[in-house]
Amino acid sequence: LARIRERVPRCTRIHVFAAVPMPCAVAAGQAINPRMNAPVQLYQFDQREHPPYRPALLLGPDRASG
Repeated sequence: LARIRERVPRCTRIHVFAAVPMPCAVAAGQAINPRMNAPVQLYQFDQREHPPYRPALLLGPDRASG
């Protein structure tokens, strides 16, 4: 996330499509500091759905709503 802040300083939201084991997802979630990073949008995958990804969880403040 620090690299994203450096390279894209005007970033307003980070979208994550992760296929990782649960412990990795928990560790990544614990590393996100909502005061330092843009909000992080996580997605849920379901191959039966079209499109197969849907927004699942937004970590951090939603700056778009003010």
